[in-house]
Amino acid sequence: MDSLASGVAEFDRDWPAAAPPSLRLGAGSGGISAVEPAPAIAAAAASRYFLSGDQLTFALPLGHGSDVDPARDRVYVAGDFNGWQQAVGAEDWELRPAEISGERVLCWTGPAERVRWPAEQRFKFVTGEHQWLSVPVEAPNAVPDGLGNRNRLLDPARTGRHLWSFALSVPLDLADRRTVACGPDSVPLGMGAFFYKLGTDLPLGALTAPDDTTFRLFAPRARGVTLCLAPAPGPPETAHRFALDRREGFASSGVWEVVLDENLHGWYYWYLVDGVRDGPGRFDPAARVLDPYARAAVDRDGPGIVIDPDWF
Repeated sequence: MDSLASGVAEFDRDWPAAAPPSLRLGAGSGGISAVEPAPAIAAAAASRYFLSGDQLTFALPLGHGSDVDPARDRVYVAGDFNGWQQAVGAEDWELRPAEISGERVLCWTGPAERVRWPAEQRFKFVTGEHQWLSVPVEAPNAVPDGLGNRNRLLDPARTGRHLWSFALSVPLDLADRRTVACGPDSVPLGMGAFFYKLGTDLPLGALTAPDDTTFRLFAPRARGVTLCLAPAPGPPETAHRFALDRREGFASSGVWEVVLDENLHGWYYWYLVDGVRDGPGRFDPAARVLDPYARAAVDRDGPGIVIDPDWF
């Protein structure tokens, strides 16, 4: 998923038919409302290349996380097809500034036959200072070289038509584990970079006022959150327990809170967070969770301590 309402399905090879694949969501509300070829930037971001007709493009996105400065760095594509080190400094293999699907990239475009297409070839990007740009282990076309390094693979079976964008009829509820299927095969929906940027503008933590205390936690994948509260450290089973409510509305999506009618400065607290209990990222509803916004804690594992800022 690249947002709560859209994603990209990746096949192990190019989709052979002219019509788009028939994708469907597993159990839950909503479904897939549209399927179309993924924009070229999707292939560039994942595999660093795509094919358009008889033209091959190598592309290096310059977005968040890129260490390359196009005003300072010259970058070349090197591989089995051009002698690796021999490509450094060769204008014919230098990447040039461009835009793909509205995003800034450095790219090289030329006849696919120049890289011995359709034979499989390894490649990598390298700067004019002979700094080889690393390949993440999770890259779909990463291949080890046997010497502790990784390169990328030009795969003639994956030219860009193995990636298909889809839109959901209803935004995804992150508390559900959903799957996407094509034919008899299904896989869990994975979360893209957007998930790690989710947040809220609401203040979080244990928030004291003269006559009450609000406990507020951002937990977008949770199905239930319980506050455990005690006036002093002691056995967990002696703590008072209060269920948090999930706030409604897009701006507060994923926010859980409860308001207690007392200033609870000095009390000790932790959370129990429940959700999907199987597969990657599963929840343990019995695990004591320290509030990441606690102003103080007994130790690194908690419990947190409610602190009234006016106490200082």
